[in-house]
Amino acid sequence: MAAVLEKFGLAPDLLNGVLAQVPGDMADSFATVFIVATILVACCLIPAAFLPRKKVAPVDPAAMMGH
Repeated sequence: MAAVLEKFGLAPDLLNGVLAQVPGDMADSFATVFIVATILVACCLIPAAFLPRKKVAPVDPAAMMGH
């Protein structure tokens, strides 16, 4: 483990500080993903609100064959 830490230029005593920071960083990442997902859903719902709500008459398949 010490060799890996030395490869990245970290002192072994800093490992405890880095590991203590991980849960907070994971919580921040989860919150950010949740906010981005909420914004994306809102971006999909806004145009969906403008879709027509009337029923469209069925199209005759025979009429479509001429095109």
